[in-house]
Amino acid sequence: MAPWILHHAQATRSTRLLHLVAKDWSENDNLAPYAHDLLVAAILDPEVGQRVRNATGTWAVHDDTPAPVLKTLARVFQSLTPAHPKQMLRRLGELANSQKDDVADAVGAVINGLWSDDELGTQVHSTLNAWFDSNRETLQRTASSAFMHLALRRDQGGEPTLLAGLHGETPAWVVRGWRTALEAAEPGLLARRACIAWLDAAATRKSNTDQIITVLVRAVHETPTDHLRGQRFLNLVRLAEYWLLQGEALD
Repeated sequence: MAPWILHHAQATRSTRLLHLVAKDWSENDNLAPYAHDLLVAAILDPEVGQRVRNATGTWAVHDDTPAPVLKTLARVFQSLTPAHPKQMLRRLGELANSQKDDVADAVGAVINGLWSDDELGTQVHSTLNAWFDSNRETLQRTASSAFMHLALRRDQGGEPTLLAGLHGETPAWVVRGWRTALEAAEPGLLARRACIAWLDAAATRKSNTDQIITVLVRAVHETPTDHLRGQRFLNLVRLAEYWLLQGEALD
C-alpha cells in the first residue's frame, strides 16, 4: 500500500490520507513499524517531503493526536535526526511536551538511541540539558525518562557507562538526572531498573561504590532549596527497598 499512498499524496498535494493510514497503522502493534517506514519515506520524498515535514510538526503538537501516533512520530524523528538534526531535535522537544501516557518514555528511548551517535552527541546532550532546565513539568519528565535509559547502560564489566572513565567529580547533569527522577510522585519502572543497575555496581565494583553512593546522596540533599528533599529521600528508600527484592548482587 505504501507506494500507492505516496502516489496519492503526490497527486493530491495533500497529507490527509497519509495521516489516516499512519494513525490506523500506529494503533496496531504489528503495523506500527510500517507506519514509521511510510512516514520516513514520505518525508524524504522530493515532491511532498516538505509538506509532510510540516504536517508531522502539526500532528506532534495537536491535542487530538493519539498517543500511538506520537510514539510513531518519535521514532520517525529519530530516524531523520542525522539528516535534519536541528529540526528533528526541535520536533522531539515538541513531543516531549505531550501529556499523554507513554510518550515521555518513547521520546526518552529515542534520546537514548541517538546518544551513541558521535556526530550528534553534543546536540543531543544540549537538548537534554535544556529539558532539565525547563520550567515545564512535561519536559522535565521526558528528560528524566531519557536519563533513566542512559543510566541503564553498562559496560561489559557492569560499570554504568555514565560513570565510565570518570576520575574526578561526577558531572552535575548526572546528579540532576537522578534528582529529577527522585522528585517524581513515585519511582517508575525505568527508575527502579536503573537504581538496581547502579546499586548492583556499587555492591560488586569497589571502584564504583563511593562514587555511586555520593551521586545518590547529592541527588537527595545538594539543592538550592529543600522543599522536595523529603520526597527525594522517600523515593530513594523505595528504590533501595525494591533493589533488596530484585537486585542481582544481594550476597
